[in-house]
Amino acid sequence: MNVTTLRQWWHDFWVYEPVVQQWAVNGGLVLFLAYVLHWGHTREAAAATIITAVTAAVTAFRARPVNLSVFVGIFGTIVTAIGTFGYHVPPHTIAMIEGGAAIAIMLLTRVHTESVAGPKPVRSKPPRSVPAGG
Repeated sequence: MNVTTLRQWWHDFWVYEPVVQQWAVNGGLVLFLAYVLHWGHTREAAAATIITAVTAAVTAFRARPVNLSVFVGIFGTIVTAIGTFGYHVPPHTIAMIEGGAAIAIMLLTRVHTESVAGPKPVRSKPPRSVPAGG
């Protein structure tokens, strides 16, 4: 894989995959808070809920249709708040559940949304030459 191909892949990912980016950052941040910062239950629960709400808002801003992103964001934030504040489990467990939920939300909503930039353009390869008589 050369640098140009890698650069094009990164550009396409950055422009046309807002759902994947935002929920991956959500899961990564929650895992980082639990396993690196070693916060207590209340701080971890508050941070997980705030991170989920911010992720949902940014996803709704960058992806279309907005109503799907908003609904998933509200539902995800409410479930995160109920799960983190309602059940008294260790912060590591909260982080693992939140990370798994972020992956599930990303996989379920990625197919049904598109970027604000529109659909990804199809890049066709030049036709292959066929030898005459062949």
